[in-house]
Amino acid sequence: MKPKHSLLTFILAGMLTLGLLAGSTIHANAARRVFKFPTFITFTNVPNINLGAAFTLSGYVKSNTGAPVAFLDVDFSINGTTVGQAKTNAAGYFQRKLDNKYTAGKYTVTATTKIKHLYLPAIGSTSFVILPAQVQVKTVPAVPGTTFNVGGVNFVSGPDGVAHINIGVPGYYKLTVLTNLYNSPYQRITFARWLDEVYTPFETIKVPSNTMLEV
Repeated sequence: MKPKHSLLTFILAGMLTLGLLAGSTIHANAARRVFKFPTFITFTNVPNINLGAAFTLSGYVKSNTGAPVAFLDVDFSINGTTVGQAKTNAAGYFQRKLDNKYTAGKYTVTATTKIKHLYLPAIGSTSFVILPAQVQVKTVPAVPGTTFNVGGVNFVSGPDGVAHINIGVPGYYKLTVLTNLYNSPYQRITFARWLDEVYTPFETIKVPSNTMLEV
């Protein structure tokens, strides 16, 4: 029969071993806890954008210390719809060029990043405005009061013979000159042709366009 003190020694040794194992696990977990820096996204100013014109989103990702966060993926959404991604460079700068298929109005763009290495995720947002396109028609010679119609809306030429209307949706439209609505006790007008050799009182135009139409 073994002495009692040998059994006690065995129990104490086992408890010490378990304590050492538990202590090493705690230290290992503590070693794995790495401090992560908060990050922030700032946009450069987005100017007003012409209807149909491509535009660029740009800005910086930096930590709370002001240090740039390099080579980080930045995801973009406009009014909640995902539109693309960019990666920051060594200075924390990002940029993304986008096609403009939007109608005229104000939009909110949001940028987000995911957690990575030493950095916590970030979110930033800004807004921009898409401007409507202007359609301009000039009568030759200049005839004030000439009525035109585009997209179901009438608009009338001014003293210089130029009529203009703002359109907020890109696409193709039927433009019509309505000579029958011209009202003057001193003269009458008759449609001859458009400058581009179209001989009907209407033609299809593309919006946006930088061309002034002549009739």
